[in-house]
Amino acid sequence: MARKEDIMIRRRKKVMPGEPPKRSTEEPIEHRTAADRRNGRRKKQRRRLLKRMLAFVLAVVVVFTLWINWDVLNPEYVWTWVKLQVTGGDTGDGFPHDIEGNTVVDMDTVGQQLCVLTDSYLLMFNSTAGETVRRPCAFAKPALDTAGKYALVSEIGGKRIRLETLSKTKLEVQTEAPIVAASVAENGSFAVVVESTSYQSEVWVYNASGKQKYHWSSASMLVMDVALDGNTMAVIGTNVANGALQSELLVMNITSEGDPIRTTVPDTLLHEVHIFSDGRIAAVGDTSSLMYISEKKQETIRYQDRRLLGYAFSGKRLGLLLGSHGAKSGGILQSCNTSGEAVFTVPFSGAQRWMDADNSGGYLLLTSEGLSHITSTGRTNGKGLFADGMRVTTFNRQAVVLGLTKMEAITY
Repeated sequence: MARKEDIMIRRRKKVMPGEPPKRSTEEPIEHRTAADRRNGRRKKQRRRLLKRMLAFVLAVVVVFTLWINWDVLNPEYVWTWVKLQVTGGDTGDGFPHDIEGNTVVDMDTVGQQLCVLTDSYLLMFNSTAGETVRRPCAFAKPALDTAGKYALVSEIGGKRIRLETLSKTKLEVQTEAPIVAASVAENGSFAVVVESTSYQSEVWVYNASGKQKYHWSSASMLVMDVALDGNTMAVIGTNVANGALQSELLVMNITSEGDPIRTTVPDTLLHEVHIFSDGRIAAVGDTSSLMYISEKKQETIRYQDRRLLGYAFSGKRLGLLLGSHGAKSGGILQSCNTSGEAVFTVPFSGAQRWMDADNSGGYLLLTSEGLSHITSTGRTNGKGLFADGMRVTTFNRQAVVLGLTKMEAITY
């Protein structure tokens, strides 16, 4: 006999008239679950792909931001900022800043610092005119060249050279012969032109650690200046051909043993050479300038009946300040691109004192009648009169004017 608890009575569910019978939910549930799983997998794949794309875009943005702001984000400047916040020191009262102007040898920008070389010290100032660096410099005839975060201080006529950064003196080099000229690149490599007992001139190239990595010498050419950018080095100098003195521009690759590319510049004495960011080279002379475009193409910029008063390299522009022979004031500023073509020509008045680049195709011009900012389009904006202004340089989108007793900063 079956037990009571084992007996199960099944009753049919009543179906109301007109109501369709309910289906069993077991089999449809299985079909919906499989479809949901497939859809779920697709959604997860799409989400993973979207997350990866977002992560990639974010990484690109971070890398790009670090790259364009490296001067202020690299460890040297971050450490300096931390020191300023912790110690409260080195924060200035802003411009104007007292300084003996007649002791200043040169001024330029190093990273986010204003670098001032005097006859006794190498100084650096931040945007508040706070003195962040003061290092003794006892060179008899010091010269300054800057690129990126590096400042190169050389002793012209002596044998000492120093590579400086905001945080420290990175290295000191003692040359075997007196120094004629020196130039530093943005990676810290630097080239030094020295006198020679065996040759007319020699050029030594060092990396940022002080290791010699290239040497070039000439028995006939007297080198006047050198420029270095990456693996490209350009030198200018003079030699004698057919009893006449002529100038030459030499372009060479410091990683190759091939002969340099020579360009003769007749009837002019070259003063300075500069390598632009597009690889083209300008050699500025007393009666004309040469724009080296390629091995097969060079353009000569002639001054016609004018004399050279000053020049500056601004972005991919060469600015030439030209005046009439015999005139004590006034003239023109001619801006040329790296193809040697004149972009604009503007007149100026007053006696020329100093000219500098704003690094974006424009210029700062200081004359006896005041300071002017000439934009990349040739528009002239007056910035005031500086009776004792001696020189001007660009810093933090400001024009820093050096006077006899102080530095002043004017936004342009």
